[in-house]
Amino acid sequence: MNILVVDDHAIVRQGCVTLLQEVLKDALITEACEGEQAVQLAAEQMFDLVIVDTRMPGISGLETARRLLQRRPSTRVLFFSMYEENGVVRQAMELGASGYVCKRSAPAVLIEAVKAVLAGRLFVEHDLSMQLAFGRPNRPDSQADELTAREFEVFTQLASGLSADDVALRLHLSKKTVANYATAIKSKLALRSDAELVHKAIEMGVIEVGKHAVV
Repeated sequence: MNILVVDDHAIVRQGCVTLLQEVLKDALITEACEGEQAVQLAAEQMFDLVIVDTRMPGISGLETARRLLQRRPSTRVLFFSMYEENGVVRQAMELGASGYVCKRSAPAVLIEAVKAVLAGRLFVEHDLSMQLAFGRPNRPDSQADELTAREFEVFTQLASGLSADDVALRLHLSKKTVANYATAIKSKLALRSDAELVHKAIEMGVIEVGKHAVV
């Protein structure tokens, strides 16, 4: 059994590996500190499970999952993230992920999720599944539900300070396509400028103030 753990925080990544090794004795576990590295590793070998963070330097966990699933649709992807926003969870699952667990969860929940996903079942942490089912319409993050998965990815990349050219290069899109996405995003979220786009991303919790980090 091959498992890939993708997280830019070494302590989190190594803690996850240690936990998995204690439970899955026969598993071969590989580590990656960024999305591009994960995609390269997945091109070289097949993984039964990829556990990935949502926010990382370079391409985000969402884009990483997209590329992994495009190459091998049968790949089981489990998101392990500190973010609980409806929009982020929904985008992750719509990409084809098999599960979503918050980092605040007890280790037993992560293990439960891993076992469920490896068995071919979907797993979304209970609180998150209830939140998705019943929604929180008054929360600003619910506006992320207005965006498609690709629009959400472009939104977070632009909000992090990247130019349209940079986003196009990073996401393997044309500059015109990125511009079209930007127009659609601003229309759906009722934004009039790039500055409002950044403020909206901060309000929604998908980027941090003073940091060029993306979900």
